[in-house]
Formats: sequence, C-alpha cells, structure tokens
Amino acid sequence: MKATIIIGLIILAGILSFTSDWLVEKIETVEPNRPLLSCANPTVINANRCNEREEQILNTTVRILIETWLVADNEQGYIIDHSAGHATVTNGRYLVTHNHLSIALTIRQQADAGHDNGANYSGANYSGADYSVIFLYDTQGNLLHKSSLSDFEIIREEQETLILAHKQADFFDELGIESAEFKDWRSLPLEIGMEVAQIDWDGRTTRVDWATVQDIRLHNETPVLIIDDGARPGASGGGIFWNGYYVANNWHIEEKIDGFGDVIETITVGALNTDQIAQ
Repeated sequence: MKATIIIGLIILAGILSFTSDWLVEKIETVEPNRPLLSCANPTVINANRCNEREEQILNTTVRILIETWLVADNEQGYIIDHSAGHATVTNGRYLVTHNHLSIALTIRQQADAGHDNGANYSGANYSGADYSVIFLYDTQGNLLHKSSLSDFEIIREEQETLILAHKQADFFDELGIESAEFKDWRSLPLEIGMEVAQIDWDGRTTRVDWATVQDIRLHNETPVLIIDDGARPGASGGGIFWNGYYVANNWHIEEKIDGFGDVIETITVGALNTDQIAQ
C-alpha cells in the first residue's frame, strides 16, 4: 500500500500561453483546452513564436537578493539574513513578487506608519536596528543594480504577493528592463488544460518553462493556479504568464512522495493576481 505525502517548499520567486493571433486557439485540440501546437514541444511552425514569447517574459524578469544586517543585543556583532527570489517589473518602477522575502524592519515601518510587522527572525536576539541592501540581477546572472533597500517602498502587500516601488519613476526603464502587462485573472478565460509559461532557474540563469494548468481553486481564501511543473527553490515570486499577460507568481511547490520515498509528482502553486495588483 502506498502512502502519499505532500511536502511544500517555499520559493522566491508567471503564466503565458498563446497570443490571440495564434491559429492554435482556433484549431481542434487533442484534449479540452490542450493545443496541438505546444511551446513545451515546439515544431517548425511555432518554434520562433515560442522563442519570442520566452524572450519577452525574460526581458521583464529580475532576480532579487536582499542582504539584511541586524545589530545583535548589546551591540554584540551582527546577525546577517539573506532572502532571494525572482520578480516581474511593471510600469517602469514596480517589482511584483511574493511576500516571503525577509524585508527589513525599517522599510516595513515606512509602509505601516511605524507599526512593526516585519520579518520573523525566530530564535535570533537583535536590537531592532537593521540595514538592508538589495541586489538586482538579470536573467543571465549579471548584476544590474545594488543599493540600500530604503530606495524602495512597499506599496501593496497581500497574502502571497508583494509590490515594491522604486523612488524613481523610470528606474527600470533606465536599467533596460522592460515592463510586463498585468491582467486580473478573472478577466481572462483561464481553464484547466491550457498551456502557460513559468519562470524557473538552474541556480544561476533564469529560464521559461512551459507547463499545463491542472486546477484553479481557492487555497485559504487565496485564488491559486496549479501547474504540472515544479520550479526550483529561488524561483519563487517569478511570474506566471498566460497569453502574454502576467497573471500569477510562483508561491510554492508540492511534491508527492510514495511509500518508498520516491517523488512521483511535483507541481507549482501560483498565487493569482487580484484586480488591485493588475492595475
């Protein structure tokens, strides 16, 4: 008898299918909503189009590393915390990612008008003084920018999504990072069986994986998208795209393990956009 265990791994961390001008949306499908032409297995007919879509997604994606220095009690040295993942750029100045980043207490205090609900540094004794540096990398692992995290502010935080804004309106335009177009998932015909594009990486460079939607449901009041591809830790917060639109971010992965300890299935749970995030 086989026992199934679900293991969730939080990762820092988009859905893309076929654009409306693709013939694939108008031809017969093998299964409901599963196209004959697939970017997961491209042919000479659609390979160039798939490559263009992947490049478009990667051009809007950055990898984030936040290094926070916390002054220990009685000023007995420092406690150093690292938090990493991926994010998608929009409107030239905003980073959209998941909210599991260890954001410095000071920047949270700016967002909460002095009320501390910062990251939980469990087990560490620190005085509350902190300083954070944010590193931004392109999808090839090249450093684009390094500065104090105080150059950013939290403008919106939901259960599984965080939006950071740089003080400079055209900050990412000047860095050469393009902006993605966002849509509220409820305004789109997302269905089980559709193909989407998801940000993943190999530990150094970021890539796009094409995956299939397995389910769309609520998870503790958060609308989520279940796709049949497991992202690597560090891809959390990365975008999930459908039809060229950003509709979700990588939240966590789940592995199904049989009674022998073998992984028999890995899926990604993505937190879907709300209308506020899509604005």
